[in-house]
Amino acid sequence: MTPGGRATSSSDPWRYFIVSAYPNTTWGQPSCYIAGMVGTSMAAPACAASAALVRQYYSKGFYPSGTPNPSDSIYPSGALVKATLLLSTRDMTNVSGYPNYNEGWGRICLDDALYFSGDSRKLWIDDYKIGLDTGDSVKYYIKVNSSSQSFKIVLVWHDTAAAANANPTLVNNLNLRVKDPGNNTYWGNYFSGGQSVPGGSADTRNNVEVFLLNSPQVGVYEITVLAQNVPTGAKQPYAITAAGDIEPYVKVEEGKEYSYERIKSEAIVKEKIKISYSISLKGEVLLKIYDIGGRIIREFNEGKKEPGNYEIIWDLKDKNGRKISKGKYFYKIFINGKEITRSFIVIE
Repeated sequence: MTPGGRATSSSDPWRYFIVSAYPNTTWGQPSCYIAGMVGTSMAAPACAASAALVRQYYSKGFYPSGTPNPSDSIYPSGALVKATLLLSTRDMTNVSGYPNYNEGWGRICLDDALYFSGDSRKLWIDDYKIGLDTGDSVKYYIKVNSSSQSFKIVLVWHDTAAAANANPTLVNNLNLRVKDPGNNTYWGNYFSGGQSVPGGSADTRNNVEVFLLNSPQVGVYEITVLAQNVPTGAKQPYAITAAGDIEPYVKVEEGKEYSYERIKSEAIVKEKIKISYSISLKGEVLLKIYDIGGRIIREFNEGKKEPGNYEIIWDLKDKNGRKISKGKYFYKIFINGKEITRSFIVIE
């Protein structure tokens, strides 16, 4: 069954079809009955099952390699599950306009979002649990390798409750802004003809923002999440997902530190590296940095940390205070006994 909007004719290919072989008026003489049906009774269990599959995909460590790897296990936020479901949606046939009030963002097709080894369509995510304050922003770069696949980005956050009878009901407002290789600017949810178009303005009503190009221009796209207004006093977490013939791209700017991109296995570093981490239980935190030969060149013993979000800034100097040479390095961060390994390249 496919969750969707209202059916308009018996020929609609996205109607629900229920086939049953029950006895007709004469006992023992089966007949086949086919009916088209739509409604939350069919949509809810299908969407719930899809959400469970998305959660299992991340918790089993399928991201980012496309094969199960326990060291890549992620326990996704609800925002990430929702953003992944919306990333998989398709515009339905025989429904004018996209998005619209009949189909919303379309029907779920998980294969459009979840990457498995060998797939040509790739997945990129950031479950940004640290959150943003008013005026904060996070910038990402994604390279589109071909226009053969559509390029889609979904931003989701769980907003706080609005006051009774508020209109609009959005409290914490984040915005999605995308710049294409030609420096055209797109805002989330600004659509025409079933895809994003340049211009328009930021959405101030919804806690879901989507960018979509059916045949994207090849090149590097700049994606920015901006915290337009977070008046509640607590930082607003979010999740962002993207799919297409894509790969994460690291843009290095002279004289600026590079904030390590947690969802990318390899970073490029020039001046210094900032490693962000979060812990949910009080415990010991230790960071060890290795050269390509496996020798420890620097350690950071953070000691016992309370639950929260933290960062370590390393100036690329070894334990003797000497600047390390260019090349490939690794770090391991131990949080409550769990080890996470990442690599980076020093290019200067």
